[in-house]
Amino acid sequence: MLKEHQSATTLVFGAHGQLGHQLTEDLRARGEHVVALGRTEADITDAAQVDALFAAHQPARVFNAAAYNAVDRAEEDRDAAIAINVLGPANLARAARAHSSLLVHFSTDYVFGNGHSAPIDESHQPEPLGAYARSKFMGEQYVRQHAPRHQIIRCCGLYSQRRHNFIKTMVRVALAGKPLTVVDDQFVCPTWVAPLSRVSIDLSEGAFSGTVHAVSHGHCSWFEYAQAIFEHLGLEPELSGVSQASWGAQAPRPEFSVLDNAMLRLLGLDHFTDWRAMLGAFLDAHGEALVDELRPQ
Repeated sequence: MLKEHQSATTLVFGAHGQLGHQLTEDLRARGEHVVALGRTEADITDAAQVDALFAAHQPARVFNAAAYNAVDRAEEDRDAAIAINVLGPANLARAARAHSSLLVHFSTDYVFGNGHSAPIDESHQPEPLGAYARSKFMGEQYVRQHAPRHQIIRCCGLYSQRRHNFIKTMVRVALAGKPLTVVDDQFVCPTWVAPLSRVSIDLSEGAFSGTVHAVSHGHCSWFEYAQAIFEHLGLEPELSGVSQASWGAQAPRPEFSVLDNAMLRLLGLDHFTDWRAMLGAFLDAHGEALVDELRPQ
């Protein structure tokens, strides 16, 4: 562990989202001084504001969990996606370089396009599809270019008990008694933010600089994911599968964007488990509360 972090400040951008909130809680539980910055506290697209925050706090580490994640809306709102996913990381990277801070930036499996049928490790060249995916890849490139000390963490299908995510959507619709149609030919690795946060913090305490994949083990279709959620919670909605082509989403998505944690294994930090085991642990801890929260009144 880098002892300097115990007294130095850590900035967390995107602190009100699923991952940012978890990072903030976990860092504070380790006794670290954290400044949690959500959208209302910090606009990462404003270079002057970013520079002022770095100058005020002199952070040893910076976690950027802020992102424009509306995949379909990005096709129409490309300027917003570029501002948050490209300009924002570029501003953070330049400030991190100026203050010798480590920048931990989170990216996505969607930087990879089609043509894959086996888990994708860090050696593969991204070929992003759609405006969202391209903006995330461009953000990665700016971080690599401008932040000498950086860690880019690609993840996939994040869920927690907070905010909007696939699990909460499935449970909400099922409890409302509505039929569900879910894509059955797009494969992902759903990942709980709790272990992702722990692994990310552990990684940041070492000397590694570069890109890692950090996801649950194994993979499933979105349809299989939905089935597993309902089976665990004892829900029996009317559920059917549909092809991605028939679904007709506005933004193109990779058919197989399953990531392989090759670099984490080399570093001895791949503490993830199988996606089903991870999902089961999450639902054991939070499923009852989610059902109570989402049940129609």
